[in-house]
Amino acid sequence: MKNQTQRGFKGQEVNGWLDYCSWYPPSADEVYSFTATYTVPNNPAVNSNQVLFYFIGSQNNGGSDVSILQPVLTWGNGLSGWSYASWNCCPAGQQQESTPIQGFGAGATLTGGIQASGSNWIVTSTYNGKSTTLNVPDASRDFNWVDVTLETYNVATCSEFATGPMTFSNMVLTIDNAGVVTVPWGKNTGATECGGVLNIISSSEVTITHN
Repeated sequence: MKNQTQRGFKGQEVNGWLDYCSWYPPSADEVYSFTATYTVPNNPAVNSNQVLFYFIGSQNNGGSDVSILQPVLTWGNGLSGWSYASWNCCPAGQQQESTPIQGFGAGATLTGGIQASGSNWIVTSTYNGKSTTLNVPDASRDFNWVDVTLETYNVATCSEFATGPMTFSNMVLTIDNAGVVTVPWGKNTGATECGGVLNIISSSEVTITHN
C-alpha cells in the first residue's frame, strides 16, 4: 500500500490511491509519532470483491526500500466486513501485517498510531481496548512524509464504496526538533469517482466521503 498513481477512473475498476492529502515536515525533521481516531463509515451497499483501505501513514520518501507504516481500516481483502490491523508495507524480510481485529461495524471508534522507539517503530491499531501491534526495525529509514488516504481495489461501481463519511479526527503529529506541529495538509486529489470528496476540516480532522 505504498503511494502510487491511481488508475481506472470513469467506469473502470479503481485500483490504487484514490483520495488523499499529505505533508512533508521541514527538511531537517523526521516524523516521531502520528496518531488519530478513526470513525468507521457505513458499509458499502454492495459487497463484491472490492477492497477499501483507509489509513494515516508515514513513508520514507526519497530513501531506498521505500516503506509506509500505517494503522489500516479495511473492508474485504479476504475477510468479511470491516477489519483493523497495523501494516508495514512492504519491505522484503520484515513482517508486513499484524493479526487483524474484527467484530465491529459502522460508527465504531478506533485509534491508531505510529511511534518511534529507539531503533524500531511501533504501529498500533486499537478497538475497544484490544490492540494489534507491529514492531518494525527502522533499518536506517528516515520517515519524512505523512498522509491520510483511501486506497481501493476492484471497485467498479459507486455502490461498492462505503457510504457516508470516513472520519479521521484527533490527529496529532510530532516531529523531531519541533514537537507537536500544526499540519498544513496539502490536498493531493480533487473530486473523484462517485462524488468523492476529501474535506480538510482542520489540521487534526479530515473526512473522505463517496455518494
